[in-house]
Amino acid sequence: MPNAPRAQSRENGHLSALLPAVLLSCLLTLSCSDDVGRENVKRLEATDLYLYGENCSGPYWRFEGGGLFFHENGTVRNVLDKLALVPRSNDVLVVRSSSSSSSSLTMVLTFSPDGLAKFTDVYLEPKPTDAQLSILNNKHGYTQTVSSIMKLPSIELCTRMRSTASF
Repeated sequence: MPNAPRAQSRENGHLSALLPAVLLSCLLTLSCSDDVGRENVKRLEATDLYLYGENCSGPYWRFEGGGLFFHENGTVRNVLDKLALVPRSNDVLVVRSSSSSSSSLTMVLTFSPDGLAKFTDVYLEPKPTDAQLSILNNKHGYTQTVSSIMKLPSIELCTRMRSTASF
């Protein structure tokens, strides 16, 4: 028994010696994740988003000037405005649209190692009450829209050819 406190002291000393290395490792991992997240934001702002398999042709979405625009057959439609692209981790990007109402629409875009992206969650913050959700569904088809977004196949990020302003 007399060796037990000494053994405990050695273990604590060993753990305290490892603590700075563990903390440094965590900090480096977080900063790398932030860097990758910021790169994902830059990538989205510099590319057009096509449904995977369309070979970067046909209708596409574009994040530009604080909005999300849908381009099809020479027409441009503003889908969402007042957007913020927020890196959350190295493979997840949060797209937030703040509106004049009390809720913000949040879409989570997850990147895969092969360079594709997919919407993996869509929700309102704060969560609407049942009465508010009923109004949103009657006026805007909110539940159907969320379902449509979640059913989208993977999205391919393709080189941007021209800016929206040139239309």
